[in-house]
Amino acid sequence: MKRIGILRHGKAEHQGTGSQDRERRLVEKGREAVRAVAANSACNESHPDMVVTSPAVRAVESAEIFSREAGISTPVEIREELYAAGPRDILSLVNGLPDEAGSILIVGHNPSLEEFCEEITGEYTGLKTANLLILDIDADSWTEIYPPSLIIQQRLIKP
Repeated sequence: MKRIGILRHGKAEHQGTGSQDRERRLVEKGREAVRAVAANSACNESHPDMVVTSPAVRAVESAEIFSREAGISTPVEIREELYAAGPRDILSLVNGLPDEAGSILIVGHNPSLEEFCEEITGEYTGLKTANLLILDIDADSWTEIYPPSLIIQQRLIKP
């Protein structure tokens, strides 16, 4: 079994604040929501072997807050390909993971995260800001994950 956690970043500054999209930071409400979803998931979830995030500031902040609040000691890896990713880009990242890793947390953006989830599960799951979708997939290798995959269990955790 492989586990994929998919976390949409928390609520960020509006793009009209003068900063470029990649530089938008989380607002306090966004930080609080990421803390809450981390607390909700930490009670009943095992820690991921890898945490990967888009390089956008709001995603990196979300990954770092989530990791800290959930007690995850794995370093956060910034992956450039997650910033403007399509669902196939995310699948390519997943397929390239080392099989020693049993679980991963991906932090990124919509619409790509929702589209990836829909391809993998065969159904639409709306991911609002700071929502975490956990997929347990019947696969022994990351290369076996492709649309649609056999989902053993899926859970949506909200703040």
